[in-house]
Amino acid sequence: MLSSEAISIIVIGGLVLLFLGVFLLYMKTYVLREQKSKLEELVAKRTVELEAANAQLETLVRNDPLTGVMNRRGFDEKFEEEWRRATRYGAFISILMIDVDYFKNYNDTLGHQAGDRALKMIAAALSKLFKRAGEIVARYGGEEFVILMPGVTLGETIEAAERARLQVEELKLSHPSSEAAAVVTVSIGHSIGLPGKENSKTALISAADKALYKAKVNGRNRVEGEKTPG
Repeated sequence: MLSSEAISIIVIGGLVLLFLGVFLLYMKTYVLREQKSKLEELVAKRTVELEAANAQLETLVRNDPLTGVMNRRGFDEKFEEEWRRATRYGAFISILMIDVDYFKNYNDTLGHQAGDRALKMIAAALSKLFKRAGEIVARYGGEEFVILMPGVTLGETIEAAERARLQVEELKLSHPSSEAAAVVTVSIGHSIGLPGKENSKTALISAADKALYKAKVNGRNRVEGEKTPG
């Protein structure tokens, strides 16, 4: 029969082993929790980085790398959004098509780097003018820009187009090979329409294009308008 001393030693030993077991289990649980916490932090950090990278990619896809304003793709997407909104609320939409006068001559005379600088300055000047909610300034291609203005009247459209023309002229960029003026100027065609069965985005753009052509034919450095079907 075991003595009381032996029994005590066995009990104490058992308790020590139990304590060690509980302590090891606690430590294992603690380590797992720490690992889980660090993993969650890492996942959250990577998620934020991925979202930022995706946002940057979206910007690159939809923005013109030279001027910083929207490109044709970005404009088309925003135009679709604003067209749906205007359709829902029965609001007018205006388009300004802007072309830099004799830009090929400018590049041929002063060089393409000067041409790039001019486009950047024009884009910046236009962006300062058109900052209301829904207004879009985009580079439509080459030396052509397009501006979308939702919820404006014909009078406001004409006034905005004239302000844009003067804003570019007031940059006072010397243009020695222009037949329109001594400085860089733009021709602007505008159109306004109410979304509906008789009017479409294509018709609105087409009308602004026709107006721009009219401005060029009539001497450039001027604003002209064209009616839409609706």
